[in-house]
Amino acid sequence: MKEIKKLLEKGLIREAFEYAKKQSYPENLFMEGVVYYHRGDILKAKEKLERYLSVNPENSEAYYYLGNIYLEMNNPEKAVKQLSKAVKLKKKGEYYNDLGYSYFLLGDYKKALQMYDRATQINPNLSVTYYNKGIIYRKLKNYKEAIKNYSRAIALKNDEPDYYYNLGIVYRLTGQVEKAVQTYKKAISLNPENENYYNNLGNAYYDMGDLDRAVECYKKAVEINPTYFIGWQNLGNTYLDKEMFKQSVKAFKKAVKLNKNCSECYIDMGIAFKEMGKYEEAVQCYKKASQINPEIKGLSLYNTACIYAIQGKNKKAKELLQKAFEIDKTLIEHAKTDPEIKHLV
Repeated sequence: MKEIKKLLEKGLIREAFEYAKKQSYPENLFMEGVVYYHRGDILKAKEKLERYLSVNPENSEAYYYLGNIYLEMNNPEKAVKQLSKAVKLKKKGEYYNDLGYSYFLLGDYKKALQMYDRATQINPNLSVTYYNKGIIYRKLKNYKEAIKNYSRAIALKNDEPDYYYNLGIVYRLTGQVEKAVQTYKKAISLNPENENYYNNLGNAYYDMGDLDRAVECYKKAVEINPTYFIGWQNLGNTYLDKEMFKQSVKAFKKAVKLNKNCSECYIDMGIAFKEMGKYEEAVQCYKKASQINPEIKGLSLYNTACIYAIQGKNKKAKELLQKAFEIDKTLIEHAKTDPEIKHLV
């Protein structure tokens, strides 16, 4: 296997196949399966490995590869079965790590953490396992442990951008926004072509009230990936906060083109249109929002009432406000301080 791995590391797939086929039966099946796996042909890899294991069921690495094939096939249940066989035959950190990941995909976080702990007991330098533990602790909202494990992963491997990115997420969740900015920047320095990194850096700047830098980050995110819906939505919202309404509408139009069911986008685009004095367009946006999501019909009616109030159509505005209040009583208190319609309440 050492020779096969050397060839694969060099990207010499054809040479690896030739070497594998020259090996005696059944080892040729195992090696061919490994080469197919690394080539991305997981179905042929699966067929070769299953044939091999039917002859030699004592090879832990074959079960390990087969377990990873099932992971790629989005079948964590079968992955658990194969990887459990692997760790039974050989106690290896990487095997326990992937077994833990399989349990994670099944939503069994307790079992996943047990497997991850076993992995780091065997191999304390397995950075990806600490990273995986960080993900679980973040989902469990145990942010202290998440930060601890992400930081450990970075200490072991300081050139992995996702480690910094996910640490930044937890820093932001815990209100440590300046630390989040620094870790997002580090992730970007390692991989400057990831739209998610720029988007989250923009979110951190937004939290800090630095809307100009937030806009630049969101613009960079959609420049990298023009089909990045959340980047366009965030850009539209930030332009709205900056009272750059024309730019806000343009961004929201991009967003709804990518996600036609974003009711929030239509609501916020309607607000931008209203501020531009384009009342008919605003009303159409509010209508579209409530059609997509009937749960926000009260808000849509309320916003439409605001437009009629601005136009001096108070009777129509009152009618819509009454309907809005019947649907969502929380709007009543808000209306009492809303300068556009408080005189109607």
